[in-house]
Amino acid sequence: MIINRRKTPFRYELKEAVAFELQFLSINGMVPPQKPVLAYLYNINRAGCRIWMPLSLPIDNSNIAISMNIVLNNEPITLKGVLRWSLPHQNGYYYGIELDASDQERERLPAELRELAGQNRILAQ
Repeated sequence: MIINRRKTPFRYELKEAVAFELQFLSINGMVPPQKPVLAYLYNINRAGCRIWMPLSLPIDNSNIAISMNIVLNNEPITLKGVLRWSLPHQNGYYYGIELDASDQERERLPAELRELAGQNRILAQ
C-alpha cells in the first residue's frame, strides 16, 4: 500500500508557459515604482507557483510582495504573493511564489485548474 505523506497540494505544470504582467507591491515595506514586468507562469497550485522573469532580485534578505494579473482561461485572475526562492535560468530567474490569495481567488483557482486540465493544458505533479 502506498501512503501519501504530501502536506501541500499537487502542483500543476503548464504544458506551455503563460505570459503575464507582474507588479511589485512592496520591497521590504517600501512601495516601489509601479512599472509592470513581463513574467511567465510555469506551474501553480493553491499554495504557490513558479514563475520566470528577467530580473535578478535579492530574495535571501528581502520581503518582496507581488501581484500577478494572469489569464489562465478566459477571465483574468489577480493573485498576490511573496517571493520565497530564486534560481538562475536562461538569461533570467525562476522564482517561487507563496500565494496570499483572497478567499474569492482561492475558490476560483481550482475551477480554473480543472478547466485547464479539461483542455489538456496542464499536468499534475
